[in-house]
Amino acid sequence: MPKDAPATPSKRAARSTSESPRKQPRKSPQKKNEVEPVDESQWRPSRIWAGKTINKTAALELYRLKKEHLNDLKPTTEEREIVVQGELKKVTTYIYPERAIELEAWRVHGGPEGFEEYLQKLRSTHQKKYPGKEFKCPSTYEPSYQGGAATVSIVSLPPLPPGVDRYANTPTLLDLKNRILTKAHGDPWLWDVCNTHLRFDWSQFPNNTNHAKAIHAAIRDLPNYPPRTPPPADLPPSFQALESLLTEAPTRDSLEGDNMVNIRVDEVPFPSETYYFWSQDYFTRVYNALIDVIRAHGVGAEGWEAARWIVYDKYRQWDGIKIHQEEKLFREMSYTAQDGAFG
Repeated sequence: MPKDAPATPSKRAARSTSESPRKQPRKSPQKKNEVEPVDESQWRPSRIWAGKTINKTAALELYRLKKEHLNDLKPTTEEREIVVQGELKKVTTYIYPERAIELEAWRVHGGPEGFEEYLQKLRSTHQKKYPGKEFKCPSTYEPSYQGGAATVSIVSLPPLPPGVDRYANTPTLLDLKNRILTKAHGDPWLWDVCNTHLRFDWSQFPNNTNHAKAIHAAIRDLPNYPPRTPPPADLPPSFQALESLLTEAPTRDSLEGDNMVNIRVDEVPFPSETYYFWSQDYFTRVYNALIDVIRAHGVGAEGWEAARWIVYDKYRQWDGIKIHQEEKLFREMSYTAQDGAFG
């Protein structure tokens, strides 16, 4: 006799007669980091100095970007000398305007606030995993950043024996010091200014290797200076008039109100940028005062050679020697502002 039919259908039959609906094709999930388009004109202005640059390695590391984020940017290339284990080596560096790099990071995260929140999450995670270890990020995103205002830390350093320079404490740094002195005709003022400037953000140069890189940049980028000539012990009238005029000079603090009449402000509406200069009228008055010194005392040590340093030191308080921290790039604005005065 034939066997009875099975009480349940076969697996194939069960599949064919199943009333379960067919699976719908999956929708493509939204990319995790995809952000809605935004109006970039509503973003806050950048806090980065307009002329600041950054190399490719630092751009990718500090702004957490990928190489493809830089595809639409056009870098410049520079061959630079760096210190590697005490020796100078030449490398080719790709240089970008840092504001352009920052803008790419903003676009990735939906704006400046989104990028700041992203960095804060990374910082919190980093501090939990590596307590006490530095979290690397752009200087304008440091918790201690105060809108560009200089901050000075008071550090108690042990006294040194006479004749010992704490900033030239290795053979490499001692050699670099001698090269800096050569640029200033043996006068230590330039060496002192460079090291004082570096100490405004000493965390960027905490060891001898980084210090050496920064001083190499100063040797490479800063001009050769003429001998520093002091003014006459008893100031004649033309020098007194010059010094009196320089009391009206704008300083960075004067952006709050003092001596604003002698500041020229240039504004670019978008992207929002503001540039500050000594006004043309004030520069003209300074030049005329220098001409009066030359007419009265000539171009030698009793006249022009001393007077130009009075103006240089005053202008350096406004826009003098600067260093781009990530690039170790020094710039000298006081020198060029005097229109060949040190040529």
